Amino acid sequence: MSLWISVPESHTVSSHSMLRISCRIVFLVVLLLLLPAGVCAAAEYHVDNRDPGADDKGVCSAEKPCRTITAAVQRAQAGDTVLIHEGEYREALDLPRSGNSPDTPIRIAAAEGEKVVVKGSDRVTGWQPAGNGVWKRPGWPVNSQQVFVDGAQLAQIGAASPFHTLVNNGHVFLPPIGDGPGDLVERSFFYDASSKTLYIRLAPGADPNAQLVEASVRPFVLIPRERSFIVLDGLEFAHSNLTSLGIYGSMVNAWGTGWLVSNCTFRQSDFSGLAVVGKEHRVERCRFLDNGNLGLTVLGTDEAHGWQPVPNRPPQDIVVADSEFRGNNTRGFDPTWQAGGVKASMSCNGLTLHALRVEDNNGPGIWIDVLSRNVVVQRSLARRNSVGVAVEIMDGALIRNNMILGNEFGIIVAASNDVFIRNNTLAGNGLGVLVQGLPRQEHNEMRRVSLRNNLFVASQGTDIVLQENESLGATGNTSDYNVFLRASGDPIVVLTDDASQSPTVSGLESIRAKTGLEENSRAAAKRLEKVLEPEALRPEPGDIALDAGTPDAAMGAVDYFGNPRSVPSAPGGKALPDAGAVEYQGG
Repeated sequence: MSLWISVPESHTVSSHSMLRISCRIVFLVVLLLLLPAGVCAAAEYHVDNRDPGADDKGVCSAEKPCRTITAAVQRAQAGDTVLIHEGEYREALDLPRSGNSPDTPIRIAAAEGEKVVVKGSDRVTGWQPAGNGVWKRPGWPVNSQQVFVDGAQLAQIGAASPFHTLVNNGHVFLPPIGDGPGDLVERSFFYDASSKTLYIRLAPGADPNAQLVEASVRPFVLIPRERSFIVLDGLEFAHSNLTSLGIYGSMVNAWGTGWLVSNCTFRQSDFSGLAVVGKEHRVERCRFLDNGNLGLTVLGTDEAHGWQPVPNRPPQDIVVADSEFRGNNTRGFDPTWQAGGVKASMSCNGLTLHALRVEDNNGPGIWIDVLSRNVVVQRSLARRNSVGVAVEIMDGALIRNNMILGNEFGIIVAASNDVFIRNNTLAGNGLGVLVQGLPRQEHNEMRRVSLRNNLFVASQGTDIVLQENESLGATGNTSDYNVFLRASGDPIVVLTDDASQSPTVSGLESIRAKTGLEENSRAAAKRLEKVLEPEALRPEPGDIALDAGTPDAAMGAVDYFGNPRSVPSAPGGKALPDAGAVEYQGG
């Protein structure tokens, strides 16, 4: 660091004065060195596309804002803030640089109390009638994968994406509907690439020229580049066009180190809403709504590894908390390939999913896959998905204190080791817990899967399927200290050595005698109302689930609602945990 002091040549300086100047210089140098990096340069850039005086060539001040977010982002340095005022911004953001540290990030945020939406779509005007209730827009240059009318998504007709022809295990990734304009039905669209014409069909009598019609045109809304120490706060992102190119990616991309994504909404992307790649990221209080395939993608790999699994990947320290995932996979991708709420895969290591609300997704609510490790799913609600929580070909998962309600499958564990399923409430699921999936080429073993202290309520079919076959690598898988509530009072468990779900064994005594499982478990005949409501599943005095569990370090210190664990159910009683996600607090 250099500090230059200019003294006029005509001015004579005494030795005493020179000493004082030298001392002051030293003090200033020390003071500057002690200041955190970026403090002196911190600035705030304003964006307001509704201000008639907004100018991207201006200073981006509150009085003279920029018109586009892109212009402000190009100016922002480490420690700066880009403050965006209310409006819709149709642009793709490309971050030119990183922040320096968690204390000096580049912050891109909505102004307090103002709604900011960044869209990958453009408005479509100039519609012409084409007969039979169909409208056309000639000269549309983009193979748009999404069309929205007054915010509502239209169904896509025809095979307009590579995903419409790609096949996975005999299933098309994205099964197409119809072939051309003749197959249009009410509230659908078709793009004819040869004539560059966009067709839509609306309700009888509707005129698209009198409505807001938007079509996706930009693949990304935040372009994937490796950047670090970025904050996104209070923003809404919508609409993308990745699948026209066959890109497996996300509308918004947090890639690098130390991103904080908070209070944001990711909706109606054509594939995934947000991708998180790298380490030390936090996603907090966000919403993932009605995305085409997935709400959130978390990856353990990156471009340096060819987007392939990474052996011995160091811990990533990624936390996703207090966020909502609802209605994802609107486009109907094959859910056995990839779809649903949140999916972590490709060697994720060190991921915590905390207090999530994952509901009504067309696919698994939470899916951990492909050689991932050390993942915690806790205090979350997974309701009305195809699968509540799926764990596949991985090592080291802790699933605890969750409400898993009304799914086709509550929890699936396939070809995975060291999976601890603790103190969950599984109610109204088609099948409670399925531990199966061998042989599997990628990860041909399933060892030490352990179920403890869980509460099964009104399973529509089997409560537990457990695969145990030493020759296949399925060994040491156990289940005990669980509680089963059914109208009949008889739980149903399967212990199998193959891929079948038979033979079934009903009733605790038979289960113990024939499988050796559930030695300390309990069962009762009880019919509960509102089994899909967490509040209705709180234990009451005298419940069979009280003190039914066994102390276990993996169960955590607090329950689903954040109350302490192992509270005695009666004065002077033993401090044993209750079975299920909720601990009775007395009173």
